[in-house]
Amino acid sequence: MAIVKTSVLESIKGSVGRSSFYVREGEFIWRKKSSMSRKNTSPAMLERQLKFKTTETLGAQMLAALRMGFPVRPWGWTPVGMFMNRNKGIVTVDDVTTGKVTVSFPDLVCAEGGLVPPTVSVSREANQLSFTVTATEESPYSATDDTIHAVVVQLEKRPRCIMQTLGTRGEGGISTMNIPTFLQGGALHVYVFAASADRKKSSDSIYLPLE
Repeated sequence: MAIVKTSVLESIKGSVGRSSFYVREGEFIWRKKSSMSRKNTSPAMLERQLKFKTTETLGAQMLAALRMGFPVRPWGWTPVGMFMNRNKGIVTVDDVTTGKVTVSFPDLVCAEGGLVPPTVSVSREANQLSFTVTATEESPYSATDDTIHAVVVQLEKRPRCIMQTLGTRGEGGISTMNIPTFLQGGALHVYVFAASADRKKSSDSIYLPLE
C-alpha cells in the first residue's frame, strides 16, 4: 500500500488492472491487489452469508410492502436495505452444511414510522383470513383516511408474500383475504401497519399471531 501526496493518479478512483485507487480520511491510497485468492469459507463466514442471503431474499419478496412501510429513508437507501438494517438479528442458522435457518417472525419489522399503529385482529378459516379493523378517531399521529395494510408471509422452501389493503382507519370493519395456492401448505405470518393517504408516513408494523 502507498499514500500518494500529489499525482495525476489522484484523478483515478476504482481498479485498474491489479491496482486499486481510493480516498481514505482525505488521503489518496494506492493498493496492489493480491495474486492469491483469499476466499473465506470458515463456518463463521458461511453463517453470516446465510443470514444475509435469507434476510435479503425475504426483503425482496416483501418489496411492495416495504416501499410503503419505509417511506422515509436516508439518501441512497432502498426499501430492502432498510429492511435488512432493521432485521439484522431475526435469522438463526441451524445447520451451515444444509443451509437450514430459523426466522424469528414475531421480531420481523416490515414498516416503521411515527403514525399510531392500527388496531386489528385476524382469524383463519380454511384458506381464508378474516381481518377486523377497529375504527379510530383523528389524532395528531393518526388520520381517518390513513390506509391499513395486511402483509402475509410464508417461509417454507422459499419466501413468499402478499399484501392487501384492508380499508381506512376511520372506517374500520371486516375484510377477508383468500390465501393463494402458493401460500398454502405452510405456516403463515401476518403483519399490519398504517400508511398516510399521501404515502409519506407510516406506522410501525405489528405481528398478528394466527391461532
